[in-house]
Amino acid sequence: MSLDQIRKDIVVNVIKPIIPEELMDDDTIIFVFSDHGGCLPRGKGYLYESGLRVPLIIYFPEKWRHLAGCSLGENENLVNFTDLGPTVLSLAGIKPTENMHGKALHGHFTDKKSREYQFAFGANQLHHFMPVRAVTDGRYKLIRSYIPYRQFALRNYYQWGMPSNKAWDRLTLSGMNNNTHYILPFEDHPVEMLFDIESDPGEINDLSTNPAYNEIRARLGEALSKHIRNSEDLGFFLPNTRLGRNQYEYVREENFPLDKMYELVEAAGRGDLHDLKIFQKAIISEYADFRFWGTVGYAVLAREGKIKECPDILEDLLNDSNAYVAAEAAYALAYLGKTNKGIARLLNPDKENERKIGYSVLECLSLDPQMRPYIKEYASILEAAAENLPRTANEDPGLMARGILVNLGLLDIEMLHGPEAYEEGIRLNKGRRKMRPLP
Repeated sequence: MSLDQIRKDIVVNVIKPIIPEELMDDDTIIFVFSDHGGCLPRGKGYLYESGLRVPLIIYFPEKWRHLAGCSLGENENLVNFTDLGPTVLSLAGIKPTENMHGKALHGHFTDKKSREYQFAFGANQLHHFMPVRAVTDGRYKLIRSYIPYRQFALRNYYQWGMPSNKAWDRLTLSGMNNNTHYILPFEDHPVEMLFDIESDPGEINDLSTNPAYNEIRARLGEALSKHIRNSEDLGFFLPNTRLGRNQYEYVREENFPLDKMYELVEAAGRGDLHDLKIFQKAIISEYADFRFWGTVGYAVLAREGKIKECPDILEDLLNDSNAYVAAEAAYALAYLGKTNKGIARLLNPDKENERKIGYSVLECLSLDPQMRPYIKEYASILEAAAENLPRTANEDPGLMARGILVNLGLLDIEMLHGPEAYEEGIRLNKGRRKMRPLP
């Protein structure tokens, strides 16, 4: 098929069905793009290409085709949503301001310099705090998890309302899914994963441990670390330490030691015994965020069996004033010979509105087969929570308790949201208009 035929096909089959006819004139440049998709496994919320990559089509009518500034066809450069604003300004003859992060793709002020790297981030998965970052040069992509024992398949409950996600759970939790690539989101993962997205677009084959790719991994890792610092990434602060203040202003007014926190965050995920002194210092910090990431460092070491004994100062964090710190300490204790004490802390928050924090970590533990027998000892408590606590909204503790019971094999995945959710879905969808894209 020729390029001209492809253009005509896009106009006829993609653009015209969704754009009102009166806009299809010689004075309208049309941008067609999507968000990051629906709730499919490895989709929205994941930093795989299936969760990040979206289509972008820009249609230039003949009258304005000169503004394209390039030959028509596919653009292989690294492009992202921050480019849309500068591009629209450029097409209108307005020079984008220097503080805009994106670049003009077309128009009077086209930025013809290609990006060297593209960056992506995963922030809070609602009740699950699990920062993830990624970088790609267009050929290779590095995904870095700062809490590597946080499984990617921790549930976002609106996503797990989808049959495909439930089927994924059923196959994996029942032991019927024996494909290691598909099981990975349910397990601990390396702190860094490296993929060749040109030859492996599905990001199945992790190259991070292949010595032949050490140089590429190091280069991308350095680029990511620099970007976090240059952009002053604020996504490593705990959700409850950000409340009630402008975090951007706070770190500047308080002269917060961001660089020290970035060093700690990166060390915590690596889980190197040589960094133990860094973690020891961090867990007695005045800053809850430092105490949290120091605890993560201990938890990684404990999870990987690099430390065996629980220091008293770590156990004392079960009573920390910050619920995220206390919950992470409970996780570490579970792997340091104090499993029941850790689980009991996760089930008994100091405040009811902090229950979801403990349940999030408990869900993480419940995906580890060696922890399930310990958690099952508290099944009656979870069953009571599943029935009596709210279970309608995405972060409701009753819903989270049901998810933990599913992981333990004590509740069928089809009953995750309860029968009332299915009945409500039928009611809401009955008589709805036919689904069709609208502008």
